[in-house]
Amino acid sequence: MRSCCPRAGRGSRRIAGGPIAGAGLDAFASEPTDPDHIFYAQRNIVMTPHIGGVTVQANARVGAEALRGICQILAGTPVPPEHIVNRTLMAAAAASLTSVENSPMPAGFRILNRTQVASKELVAAYAKLPVANVSDSMARLTAAGPALRPMHASGGMAGVALTVKSRPGDNLMLHKAIDMAVPGDVIVVDAGGDLTNALMGELMLAYAVKKGVAGFVLNGAIRDLDAFVATNLPTFAAGVTHRGPYKYGPGEINVPISLGGMVIHPGDIVIGDSDGVHCVPLAEAEAVLKSTQAKSAAEIGQMKAIAEGTNDRSWVDAALRDLGCEFPAD
Repeated sequence: MRSCCPRAGRGSRRIAGGPIAGAGLDAFASEPTDPDHIFYAQRNIVMTPHIGGVTVQANARVGAEALRGICQILAGTPVPPEHIVNRTLMAAAAASLTSVENSPMPAGFRILNRTQVASKELVAAYAKLPVANVSDSMARLTAAGPALRPMHASGGMAGVALTVKSRPGDNLMLHKAIDMAVPGDVIVVDAGGDLTNALMGELMLAYAVKKGVAGFVLNGAIRDLDAFVATNLPTFAAGVTHRGPYKYGPGEINVPISLGGMVIHPGDIVIGDSDGVHCVPLAEAEAVLKSTQAKSAAEIGQMKAIAEGTNDRSWVDAALRDLGCEFPAD
């Protein structure tokens, strides 16, 4: 079948809360070519409203002109023929993009390269530190949120962020991100936290291991959970479902994304353990590392004092008195 999807453009009008200005065509190898096939002559159209507008899906028998007419009726304004584009060709063009400036793609459907990445030495240093201590050293203000939990058996994660922003339940850009990944990358995906469809499963996991991917952070669901446990590649996700993903896009690779209010830029350091996921901005990584190492050393000393029964607890009463707490009379 063929799939047609309106995309934003200049002069579009809004209906049902979103703009409609054009459509794209995807041709799939599974489309029946035999005129005697039961589905060959059928003309099917599905319209799905969403925050960004309305997606119109149709099989090949509908045709580009008919599709343009449908979009024109929905938008209330003519849709130029040049807005009927082949999204398969668009995806191929997106793969060669190197910057926003030379990109013919609209925001929301583009692939960029990282302009800077954390060094292997920095990543290795962070791999030795608890996520909680790093968080403490960054004023405990940000986190990826409690919904993202380890899907692997055990162990921590540290690597360089390769970011993906995708439509909920769609993994086309995640597939491309794995193709682009280099050893040590952590692929971080903002898919809106929707758990209806899994973003990846056993096959993509096996390919990622082969590529040397250091881990995944998925604001969405996975499937084939047993494979994630057995493989033990660090993977943090919001849930599990057997329902598979779609592969239509749109999406973006190597753009700033946000998980639980925590902003992640391409090339930042991403760490994770059983306490959750955290990101260290590259510009602050050296300073945060020194602070965290000092904190970790202090905690080692505290643990030793606790074991020996010599830990000083006087600070508790001092803090309560400073805050005006009333104590029982002696």
